[in-house]
Amino acid sequence: MKNYELGFKSVWLDNRLSFNVDLFLMQWDDIQLYARNEDSPWWVRGIFNGKGAEQKGIEFATSWQATDRFKLDASAFFADPEFTETTVYPRGDIIEKGQTMPDSPERKWWWAAEYTIPNAFGLDGNLWFRYDASYQSSTFNTLDSALNDDPDGLIPSWNSANLQAGLTLNSGWDVSLIARNVWDEANVSWLDSTFYTGPGTIYPDDNRFNHFRTLEKPRTIGLQVRKKFQ
Repeated sequence: MKNYELGFKSVWLDNRLSFNVDLFLMQWDDIQLYARNEDSPWWVRGIFNGKGAEQKGIEFATSWQATDRFKLDASAFFADPEFTETTVYPRGDIIEKGQTMPDSPERKWWWAAEYTIPNAFGLDGNLWFRYDASYQSSTFNTLDSALNDDPDGLIPSWNSANLQAGLTLNSGWDVSLIARNVWDEANVSWLDSTFYTGPGTIYPDDNRFNHFRTLEKPRTIGLQVRKKFQ
């Protein structure tokens, strides 16, 4: 693989605003792919060399201390992962030039906002509130799923967010209340479309072990107490 990057980092407004951008291009020759032969048993799989592929795109990151109390952070990622040459699978399937690569989302973003109240309640420390949210576009989990446009192999796009409130004292104590996945989204973080059951397997009549889904944890609320020692 050859990896090319061109970046720009900058600081503005008396160091209150930073803005970074990165252009990237990754090119594979004889990319390694995972597959099985159609004539082999279901459990026989291996690695073979395909042809060309590339991942190109742009990434942004910024941080803005809008006021002494309010801060915004954000990042965004846009990419175009694709095979650049036609490749023939060991079992005869064809990966056409321009086919989207699996496990490679085309868009991702993240942002966070934080507000701080110095010496809240007369205490020697800061009361703070923070909200962050993230997004990822859909992606296929395997090359087979991408080639067949198989909905059972598609990880849907997802959004997730967290909410925190905390008190950080200059004595080293830190107490925070955290709500993870605050909107209780049922996001699929991973899925496995392997067929462990069905004709020709050791469980031919049991379909419970097909298409496992790993879901994001439901809304979880926790209290965290920490102490820093100098």
